[in-house]
Amino acid sequence: MTPELIAYCPPALLACPVFQPLQRGNRPPSSSMCTRGEKQYLWTASQALGISDQTVLLALLAIARMQMQSIPYLFQRVSSDVTEAQFCATLDEVALHARIARGGSGGATIAGALQRLAGLRLKVIKGDETTHPFLHYTYTRGKQGRVGFSLCPLAHRALVGREYAAVNLEERFSFRTELGRALHASLSQAVSPGKAVLFKTSTLLARLYSNAESTDSTTRRFRQLDVELEKLARLPGWHIVQEGDLRQIARRRVVVTKSEMAQRQGVDGIRHNEQPHAALPMPADPHKSCRSLGEELLALFTTN
Repeated sequence: MTPELIAYCPPALLACPVFQPLQRGNRPPSSSMCTRGEKQYLWTASQALGISDQTVLLALLAIARMQMQSIPYLFQRVSSDVTEAQFCATLDEVALHARIARGGSGGATIAGALQRLAGLRLKVIKGDETTHPFLHYTYTRGKQGRVGFSLCPLAHRALVGREYAAVNLEERFSFRTELGRALHASLSQAVSPGKAVLFKTSTLLARLYSNAESTDSTTRRFRQLDVELEKLARLPGWHIVQEGDLRQIARRRVVVTKSEMAQRQGVDGIRHNEQPHAALPMPADPHKSCRSLGEELLALFTTN
């Protein structure tokens, strides 16, 4: 993996436990809500989303950002005021950037994650409500298994640097536990580079888990969280000071190069209506179609 691989993620997707450490077993439907400014974001998933699902999504966002820097036709204008992000990736690329094995159980992990991510929907509540899927995907059969992805306008805003949380994937993969990776992603949104934020331990847990558990389970989670915070504090660029039940968490400021700044400022000048290839075909019924696509992707992954 390329050093300093960064995923630009919508902040609303990390501000509440849309993804959380899960126990093995059933994945019931889930929902989470957060408020940012005057808007409320309601996330609903047909199946509960775990940290491995978050890893796959962050890998996709990192791939999209890399393509954005070299391919100005990454984006497609859907209407006069709505723009989605469209890009392609091979299954091998997704596996590489998600640090997941290509075949066997690793292939099943990616195929299952894509299927579950296709069931994630976002409702933005402010005045006129809007509801749309977060991700569509299609794929072409073949040895490489090329997949076409379409991400919602909120993800587009993050990718072009308008409103995003930068998640460093190299840092993420230094954590071996799901809790550690969930914590890192959550704090990558909550603590802006160059800033320091004060948290109660209970507040940190509430950002990572949506379900209430017994006192014993909560105590265990507090202990596990302490361990992961110690690991976070050892990463370059992160600094944590503990004062009783409070923790002040700070991040170093990220230096943006002139070329990257110019690229960000020039994004709005892209002529979205000029594309070197046809628009990616999106399923008419995303939930039904993506379920079958998930099954076919699983077969593609596990076939030699």
